[in-house]
Amino acid sequence: MKLKTFAFAGASLIAFASPAAAADGWYLGLGAGWSKLRDVAYSVNGGPQGKDTYKDTARFDLAAGYKWPMGIRLEIETGYGNYALKNSFTPPPVAAIAGADGHVDIGTVMANVAYDFPIAPQFAFTVGAGAGAGRVLAHYSDPVETERK
Repeated sequence: MKLKTFAFAGASLIAFASPAAAADGWYLGLGAGWSKLRDVAYSVNGGPQGKDTYKDTARFDLAAGYKWPMGIRLEIETGYGNYALKNSFTPPPVAAIAGADGHVDIGTVMANVAYDFPIAPQFAFTVGAGAGAGRVLAHYSDPVETERK
């Protein structure tokens, strides 16, 4: 069986230490949050479709950057999440596939530029933009069907 998927990691609620409140110069940000992967639909050789659902998981992120005195920041960040298969459902009539196993790994990397508007000595409003990429690795197997990657 061939898995055709484009997986979306969903919005992770990341609690980064605010670089805006930090002093000028180099900084490091660490984050962790809870993340949900959308259900993944698949079809077998263009035929009937099924659906895989995944467990919610923790997502971890790391950011490093430099802040100039004028409020501009440049940073690079990377993140990772591993989503275990919860259920795999066959096409109608809908039934869970017993013994199905798998996971999806999602890694991301981004380059960001931001500007901090100071509000108070320890607070700032930040506006920024970034560009990045992600890599999705999926693995699925069950006792009846062939392996999907």
